[in-house]
Amino acid sequence: MKSKVEIVLSAAPVQQPSEDFIRYIKQNKKRIITRNWLNNKETIIDNPCDEKSQIIYHITKSINKENPMPIMMPTVYFDPTYCSSELETWEEIYLKNDLFISLENLETNKHKAFSLETVFLHNKNAGFLRTGLRYDDRQHTKMSELDQERFLNQLKIRYPMYYNKYLEFQPSATKDSLEDISVEKSDLILNVIEVMLVLSCHVGGLHNTALPGSISDALSAYGYQLLIQTLSENLMQDQLEGFKCLWAKSIHTDSEKTVDELINSALGGACTTKLGMYWLGLLRQLRPSISLNMPNLLITLIFNDLVKNNPLECSNLTESFLIQALAENKRFILREVVNSLEITSAVGSKDTSNSLTW
Repeated sequence: MKSKVEIVLSAAPVQQPSEDFIRYIKQNKKRIITRNWLNNKETIIDNPCDEKSQIIYHITKSINKENPMPIMMPTVYFDPTYCSSELETWEEIYLKNDLFISLENLETNKHKAFSLETVFLHNKNAGFLRTGLRYDDRQHTKMSELDQERFLNQLKIRYPMYYNKYLEFQPSATKDSLEDISVEKSDLILNVIEVMLVLSCHVGGLHNTALPGSISDALSAYGYQLLIQTLSENLMQDQLEGFKCLWAKSIHTDSEKTVDELINSALGGACTTKLGMYWLGLLRQLRPSISLNMPNLLITLIFNDLVKNNPLECSNLTESFLIQALAENKRFILREVVNSLEITSAVGSKDTSNSLTW
């Protein structure tokens, strides 16, 4: 049996909190969040996913269920167009302990937020692990020394496997020399790389050349297969592994890739003209000058192989036209690409028809 008091209370209408009261509660919560941020800003920026911040997160979540992060960290810029490697929201990035906040990369005077994992993978895939880390923004902004140190410290704690991978990429951790390969074999390999460049660096890109059909693809494939065959026939297994570990820096950026990555990228369908910029960087490192010579006998051999393996595509291709196209590729490499590095011509002028000295 209910008491009279219980009967009266149960019969009384339930009063909903007024809008003013709700507004007061929200304002009070915002004051708590703001005070916490002002008092602990430096600590939070260096460790934004700390367990202690979970209380503030839940308070913020009660204010804005859809987008709590900008309220929780008011002087951090959360780019609404940012896309992590897993297509996560900022809240999901925070909850998986993946948030990285830059100190010196600002947007509208706010510290920019990033995904720690996504930034690492961007640097790994773009070839920046050895040359100075960059953010995964559209400008590939280079990290300051302070932010790079902070990034690596947080990577070591939150993603130890990625941190160890970063260490593996550093110069002291890899065997990247040709000391075990004879001078004759080294020269042969570098000569083949030059031939491969002429075959695979096409004026205007892979599919924007004067060559008919898919001949540009066939030429690129021919060049890389020639290089692979030369390496396998002239190097012992340990020498081959050492050569594949060589690092090549693009002549246009600080990006670096290993020889192994370049070959695999080409075989996987990457633009061989862009990959050529890395091969040119490798040649710049290993020999004083390049000539990109293509003996007529070699061109004849290549032409015959192309016609044999691609009869339909090569039905209208003549050897003279192939010679002309390869000569244009050579001029493209020597003039448009290499001269952009402000190097000195071997013939002492701007004429780039023969060879160039770095």
